[in-house]
Amino acid sequence: MLLLEKDETTTRRRRWPQALTPAPARSSATVASLARRAAAPSTLVGGNLVAAVIVGVNLGPNLTTIGTLATMLWLLLLRRRGLQVSALEAQVHYRHTRWRPLKKPSDPTRLWCHIPRRHPSLSQVQLVYLYGPPAVGKYTIGVELAARTGLRLLHNHLSVNLVSAVFDRDSEAWTPLLRRIRRDILIEATRHDVSLIMTGVFSGTSDHAEGWRSMLEPVHTAGGRVAFVQLVCDRDELFRRVTHDGRRALDKLVDPVRLAELLDRFDMFSPAPFGEHLRLDVTHLAPCESAARIMHYHGIIQR
Repeated sequence: MLLLEKDETTTRRRRWPQALTPAPARSSATVASLARRAAAPSTLVGGNLVAAVIVGVNLGPNLTTIGTLATMLWLLLLRRRGLQVSALEAQVHYRHTRWRPLKKPSDPTRLWCHIPRRHPSLSQVQLVYLYGPPAVGKYTIGVELAARTGLRLLHNHLSVNLVSAVFDRDSEAWTPLLRRIRRDILIEATRHDVSLIMTGVFSGTSDHAEGWRSMLEPVHTAGGRVAFVQLVCDRDELFRRVTHDGRRALDKLVDPVRLAELLDRFDMFSPAPFGEHLRLDVTHLAPCESAARIMHYHGIIQR
């Protein structure tokens, strides 16, 4: 059972009620108003009145979001909970989803559950992309997030260590092969409706940004969603975390000198140029709290 969970510790910019009534909706409202006036009892008799009632009652709620008050209230409530759903998305998604209330919810902040119906035109894939400098906590938070959501964790070093076993790091073949492997994984994930959590380091360069765009293109093409999360923390905290023994098991960077060189060479604290997304300072934030804030901001449901 999938639960939608509310976390009051995180806020998100909301664009309602203006976003709730876009220009097409306002136009539909005008047309609907004129139709109601034209269909007034004083101007219609017999079969004409019956036909007008059938059109208004049955077609209105199915053709337009504003045709039913319940849909408008749901959109408003979803946006208050941090889920940005357009009027068109609501109309399409509603027809392929079965909703039912929770029975005796143990947590009053959990409001409802939904069981999505598979449909060939609707992608079920979502990708949560955690990025930040080495030792910021991407893997640790990814593990916590995977446990809460049921998403598969494809952490950075699964592919990095694979390619590095054959080619020297940063050699001519290393970067193109690494990107190709990650892109191929995402292609297959979209084909089989497998949602993922990925981790990575952004160097701040335009080449790196273009590489990410190419890698993530299969998700966008399939109609999936990419939720970016930038993780940052104090520089001194990075140097403390980088020497942790747990990093050696995954063949991660454990040399403070090498970390200093990378931080001086690249702008690893700059946001990736992919629109507005969550920037989370995890200097004093526990992994469980970080995962909860990510889920709230991006509207990710708990399994």
